[in-house]
Amino acid sequence: MDRISALGSHHRRRLAALTGRVLDDGPDTVLDAIVQEAATLSGRPTALLSLALDHTLKFCASVGLPEDLRIAGGVDLAVSFCQFVVRDEMPVAVDDAAECSELPQQLVERRGFRSYLGVPVHIGSTVVGSLCVSGDVPEGIDSALL
Repeated sequence: MDRISALGSHHRRRLAALTGRVLDDGPDTVLDAIVQEAATLSGRPTALLSLALDHTLKFCASVGLPEDLRIAGGVDLAVSFCQFVVRDEMPVAVDDAAECSELPQQLVERRGFRSYLGVPVHIGSTVVGSLCVSGDVPEGIDSALL
């Protein structure tokens, strides 16, 4: 499957939480440090902190993304793995995304993302996005990272 829209139409509370500076496009040294540490601790080449908007997964901070994705600043929400973190409001761990038919396969096929671990990002009690790490080889997720 190339696209899966897991969030449906139940997103008003999440979108209401995304106001003010949260949506600023400028660099944020604190968020940059968080994603760098996530990549280092996990041993994965890619880490990002993202927000789930209406139809877009907005990258707030990232390390290791392909240049065109970094410049784009996000992807269609329906091709992301992070949408499941937001929907379920809990961590999602995938050892090999190519073997997981429940996930959209566009990022696997076009970008080579295979392993994935995402945890919810909250504003107050509302899950608004994900902090995730990803790699290009299938590998188990260290439960200590959760």
